[in-house]
Amino acid sequence: MKTYILFFVFILGMFSCSVPYSESDQQTNQTPVLIQESQIDQCIAVDVSYDPLSIVQTAYTNLFSGDLEGFLDTLSDDVEWIHYGPPGTIPTYGVYYGKQGVTEWAYNLFSCVQMNYFDIHYFVVDGNIVHSQVKEGAFSYGAGTQMYIENFHSFVFNPDGKISKVCILSESYTGVTAYNGENGLTYSTPYENNDYQSTYETTRIDKLKVYKLLFDMQKNGKKNINMFSDDAQIVMTGPEDIVPYMGKFSGYDEIRNFMKKFSKDIRCIDIKYIVKMGNKVNVCLKLYGKSSRSRTSYQSEAVFSFQYDDTGKIARLYGYSDNYTISRSYIE
Repeated sequence: MKTYILFFVFILGMFSCSVPYSESDQQTNQTPVLIQESQIDQCIAVDVSYDPLSIVQTAYTNLFSGDLEGFLDTLSDDVEWIHYGPPGTIPTYGVYYGKQGVTEWAYNLFSCVQMNYFDIHYFVVDGNIVHSQVKEGAFSYGAGTQMYIENFHSFVFNPDGKISKVCILSESYTGVTAYNGENGLTYSTPYENNDYQSTYETTRIDKLKVYKLLFDMQKNGKKNINMFSDDAQIVMTGPEDIVPYMGKFSGYDEIRNFMKKFSKDIRCIDIKYIVKMGNKVNVCLKLYGKSSRSRTSYQSEAVFSFQYDDTGKIARLYGYSDNYTISRSYIE
């Protein structure tokens, strides 16, 4: 019977993609329960015959070399281009459709900043999905300031080998602050998401474990704390003096403290999909929270990037979100 129960839990975890949320959860302050979701395909990367990584690299090269035609050629005609961030703060934030829409996004980008630094820390490639973690440096024409921002890019390919969806999630608090900052100042994301390398190869079991860990974090449980290494670090980008669960947390004691703060304010984690490669597992999700200070509700797209050590323990967890939107809800 015990074996049967464990098998059932495993199957449920592999085919469940979210911790659901409803208005009633917000009103009653109850922790949402785990249920099975139907959108299974969002969690599964599709095997492909083309090389998605080389196509993404070509897209980057063409975009930043000024070859707009070559850049657009890597995209599908019905591409959806999403640059997450608070509307009205930076011209690039928004949703763009088709090649004409992406052309508008590129125009908005290069008309408001001068890109002068672009460092790809690592790629995660899983079937038809490519994730890249990058650090970008740009000079804001409007404010006359320099900014260095951690960014997460997600590329999804259609069966024809064309990029059909792109999601850009940046450290929006630093970005908005720099874009409206004081002339001559330099703004930067406090903690970098560098490539932590190990010999460990993640498996489908690790995807299940990450799912269970996120659910445990949302409940403020401690049973999965042993998934972290002794010297593990958690970084949640954003203003740690404003949002309680943002900042850098190192070691078991600080990670427990993080989970306590995180679970107090996050009411729901809606997982969209999980991809893995090498010692890394990336989870694209949506956070539904309520400020413990102002009692204001908020929601934000996010990505949590897990990196494992040689023993299969989580050594790094780096979280991105639209943290400017989140931080505004904490200011009374």
